[in-house]
Amino acid sequence: MVNKEMAYYKIPMELDVFDQEAFAQSGVPFYVTVTNLETGQAEYPKIDHVFEQMEYLRASSALPLISKIVEIDGKKYLDGGLTDSIPVDFARSLGFDKLIVILTQPLDYRKKPSSGRLYRLFYKDYPKFVEIASKRYQHYNETVERIVKLETAGDIYVIRPDQALDISRLERDPDKLEAAYTLGLEDGQHHHAALQKYLEENI
Repeated sequence: MVNKEMAYYKIPMELDVFDQEAFAQSGVPFYVTVTNLETGQAEYPKIDHVFEQMEYLRASSALPLISKIVEIDGKKYLDGGLTDSIPVDFARSLGFDKLIVILTQPLDYRKKPSSGRLYRLFYKDYPKFVEIASKRYQHYNETVERIVKLETAGDIYVIRPDQALDISRLERDPDKLEAAYTLGLEDGQHHHAALQKYLEENI
């Protein structure tokens, strides 16, 4: 569905070259979430060199049923969102004093149950993955509830759209993408003062 050579190699390495030097010098640790198909668990590889670790970036966005399985060092991976859609617990485990969670769904959004039939059909060789991916909605909803409690307690700061985004995962309509981008800018500006206050508290 997506040309991997164009998206992950030609664009960042030739057409709009990614600044690896600036990335390395930033001092900001950067992790991605991937799903190990054989264990059915999420993994969180730290990205130090984008070009050398590009396959982890590709795996982190390899949608099931649409993308091919990404194999790295003999292990098989798909999108990390299947097992840990919002890795807030992992982020908290890193020990940072402040945590900002940016969501793509409004406050009242919850995933609906799914049968998991397609997972069982296409990934029958990976039963642990099928089991946990089929319950993704449950884990997602539990995580959202936990985020709401942490937010209410002032332990994290959450930015979410104030309305549902009218775009699909493989959206191709530039007007819809522009509208989502504009909404993100407006929401970010709306949060500026409160976010600044949160960051300055108890430092």
